[in-house]
Amino acid sequence: MNIVEIGGNNEIIIITPTRDIKSKLAVDFINTIKSKSYYNPRIVLIESSGVEFHFSRNMNMGINEALKYNPKYIALSNDDVRPMEMYWDYKLINRIVEKQLAYVSPLFINSNGEINGPLINMPPYLGVLFSTTFYPLIPQFTFPFIRKINSFLSNKKYNIHDSSMFPGIINTQPFSIFHSDILKKVKGFSEDFLNGCEDFELALRINLLGFKCGLDTTVKFLNLNSATKGSGGFSIFQYKRSDMQQINN
Repeated sequence: MNIVEIGGNNEIIIITPTRDIKSKLAVDFINTIKSKSYYNPRIVLIESSGVEFHFSRNMNMGINEALKYNPKYIALSNDDVRPMEMYWDYKLINRIVEKQLAYVSPLFINSNGEINGPLINMPPYLGVLFSTTFYPLIPQFTFPFIRKINSFLSNKKYNIHDSSMFPGIINTQPFSIFHSDILKKVKGFSEDFLNGCEDFELALRINLLGFKCGLDTTVKFLNLNSATKGSGGFSIFQYKRSDMQQINN
């Protein structure tokens, strides 16, 4: 386990787990994020591989490191995303302020120019039963299609999405910017999850506390194929089902 920091403005700090800080994936991420930013944010990279790689634990380590600088905003990012336009950070932070959001995510585009995220979850009662009971049975190759359908349907109707005007939860990964106070309040990710579903669970907890999230479709990120393969974890939601049902009420 290794923590490496790339200096910059401490008002916004980006947390990024990665398997190898010297890899092309990580280096390109740093260069693109920095070159297209307005604030030149500090970046905290948490490097680990093999059995040491635990996404939620690594993220929490990075969040704790970032909080030492008293940032106003903390971005949670995978290393396989690339901003597609200048001043992405300025625009997303403005959206947080304008809409009074806990966090905001950009729109994600794949290499073919198609929308593929973030996953917007609208959990009716049957959806909760489905996701907690049958999710492990869904073939992995269908996930990109499910994400694409969810995102397309929501983005087609709403330019700026927030949970006060549309009953849904926006996934926090692969990239989102938070008010740092929110992450302190919820105490980051649940480490019960091993490289899968911890981002969805974090979004659920924030929603249950009454905070709003947002999707700014005017800011676009390229989403590459991840080098980190998730191992699932929705079975853990079995004992959290009552919490999720509160959302529907």
